[in-house]
Amino acid sequence: MIEKDLKIIIYNIIPPSVKSKKVITDRIYNSFCEIIFPDEIYDIGDSHNFVINLKLNIGIGNNIKPRYIILNWKKLLVDNIDSILIYMKNKHFEFLIPLAAITIWNNFYSNLKFNIDEKHSVVILTMWKNCDQNYTIDELILPNLVNNQLNIYEKPNMKKNVLKRILNELRKMGCIERRETGKLWLREKEKLVLKY
Repeated sequence: MIEKDLKIIIYNIIPPSVKSKKVITDRIYNSFCEIIFPDEIYDIGDSHNFVINLKLNIGIGNNIKPRYIILNWKKLLVDNIDSILIYMKNKHFEFLIPLAAITIWNNFYSNLKFNIDEKHSVVILTMWKNCDQNYTIDELILPNLVNNQLNIYEKPNMKKNVLKRILNELRKMGCIERRETGKLWLREKEKLVLKY
């Protein structure tokens, strides 16, 4: 079942030292992933539809229905991150929340399989924490913002060439887009079609 697979991805990202791993896994999953049937479709705003071919045995007999996965960055990183952090009991693990989401995104959405690490996570988290009401952020201010966030986690600063590579990978993965204004736009939600 797809829900179980998604939860395993999240669970495996959280280090063993973190207590309440199952609760945190469920909260991240419930904040980022929603699986719906086509008859439950609703408008998810400025998004795109992508078909994912999975061989899953969902349904009974010949009555197998396609499902959609809604991946919702805003719900996870803006609306619910604080309630998840309560269970982590350590602000230094905050970057694990978007790391789980990027890993899911990379496995289920992106045809490009990048080696995702905590640097990607810190960049996307920093962008969400500092974006404007249109979910855009000026790329020129990112190096200082990212390094300030890394300092909170007591991690070394990120070099500009590393940030540039990560932004390029996030763009290729479809997490962000470069707008005509020169700003980077954060994709709020994505609807993935599971096709059998």
